[in-house]
Amino acid sequence: MSCRGDRLFSRINTPKETYPETGFLWGFMDAQGTIVIPTNFQEVRDFQDSLAAYRDGFLWGYINHTGQTVIKPKFLQAHSFSSRLARVVTVDGRTLYIDPYGNSAFDLHCTKAGNFSNNRAPIWQNNKVGYINPQGQMVINPKYDDGNEFFLGTAIVKTRDKYGLIDPFGKYLIKPEYDLIYIEKQSKDNFCLLKKNGRIGYYNLGLEEYLPTTFDDGQPFFNHSAVVKKDSLYGVIDREGHWLLPPIFPELMNLGNHRWALLDDKEYFMIDRDGLQYGEGFHQIYRFSEGLATAQIDQKWGFIDTLGEFVVKPIYDVVWPFVDGLARVGTPSGVGFIDKQGNYVIEPQLVDIRDFKEGLARFNVQE
Repeated sequence: MSCRGDRLFSRINTPKETYPETGFLWGFMDAQGTIVIPTNFQEVRDFQDSLAAYRDGFLWGYINHTGQTVIKPKFLQAHSFSSRLARVVTVDGRTLYIDPYGNSAFDLHCTKAGNFSNNRAPIWQNNKVGYINPQGQMVINPKYDDGNEFFLGTAIVKTRDKYGLIDPFGKYLIKPEYDLIYIEKQSKDNFCLLKKNGRIGYYNLGLEEYLPTTFDDGQPFFNHSAVVKKDSLYGVIDREGHWLLPPIFPELMNLGNHRWALLDDKEYFMIDRDGLQYGEGFHQIYRFSEGLATAQIDQKWGFIDTLGEFVVKPIYDVVWPFVDGLARVGTPSGVGFIDKQGNYVIEPQLVDIRDFKEGLARFNVQE
């Protein structure tokens, strides 16, 4: 693919991207804390499709799970692989889709391009957005003013300052007549939020059914329910639009697992659909993930269950949600991983470590 538009460069003088000197080097470890790929890299991205982008100086290349260079560093930008294709920017300003061997996958002239998702990628031609498939074929002709990457088999597109929703072949699921369309990627409800004339409604992607735009405000669906505002108060609706909690609350936040956070006098209290309260007042609280929610009390974070009880004591400076049975936690000693009993799987001794992807987590240490 041959695209020009990320930036223009001189073909004579190779440009150098300006990267701040961080003083850290990156590598990868497995779930037992064993270093699989040494900290030899100035910057790395997560593994996807068995390859990870890394930076050497101002150029990017790709390594495999053993740390071997598969594609030498020769790009100014490098994005993750998807559908066995990755979007890169060459030193002379061309945007290409490359295969896992670093070869240009196909040729297509455009001014800008996005990443592949659901076997589609947005491309810009003459200030209009269309979509191609992994073979480089134009599946949806460039006719939109703007467009997002596909998610759940659909993409949000913009036409004359209004938003609509299309399927992988360009058929409108929702005509472009809304001021906002939003899909919560962490939700598994297949709902999108719609805003029109200052009112909020929803669209069920699976059933292709609307919940009318009758609410004054609203949050995306999460765990089969959505917090909405009616007049000046908040309540909760189910997937059919029926009230689970009536609109009688000053502020609500959906936690999942049939629990909601109620803000009262600068503290959060967890309630169920009957209005029963669980746990004490929390300074902050966030969604459930794998049965546990993150909560802060006395400036320290821990994990609570659906009864509001701390399963993992609040002793951490910062925490992240559980993913595949492990959660990252931050302490004065660094970042580590714990299990759901609060036992350290990886001791907090590193400056930074990220979540596991394809069995490996990137981490950094001081040079």
